Parts: sequence; C-alpha cells; structure tokens
Amino acid sequence: MKGAEQQCPYCQKWFIPSCYRPQQRVCSRGECQRRRRSDYHRQKLVSDPEYRLVCRDSQEKWRARNAGYQKRYRQTHL
Repeated sequence: MKGAEQQCPYCQKWFIPSCYRPQQRVCSRGECQRRRRSDYHRQKLVSDPEYRLVCRDSQEKWRARNAGYQKRYRQTHL
C-alpha cells in the first residue's frame, strides 16, 4: 500500500490517510492538526465576512460573561 502514502505538508513525514477519510492531507499528529486548524481559521477570517463577524461576536460575548478576567489574571500572574 506504498502508493497510498502522502507527505504531511507540516512535518514532512509520510503517512497513510485514514480509510474513512481518503482525502486526508495532513497527518494525525497533534501539532500538525493544530496547524491545519489554525491555517483554516486564518484563511476563513480573510475570505468569509460572516465567519469573521461570528468570531468577533463570540469574543465579545465571552468578555461580557467574564468581565473581570484580565484584572484577576494580572493579579495572579505577576
């Protein structure tokens, strides 16, 4: 099954894609998957205005629910 191997664009290691996801382009290592998700998120922010608004709104909602977070963080991490 050597012909089915692909090279991960992040770590450059060879891997065999999952039989359940034959179009897999990135190996399953945690660091490579984090980079894949991060790249997708960055690209999506640039290309999709609605996605960008949803992300911004989500951050604003989190800050509203955790109003004193930064102050508490600074007090405990100096």
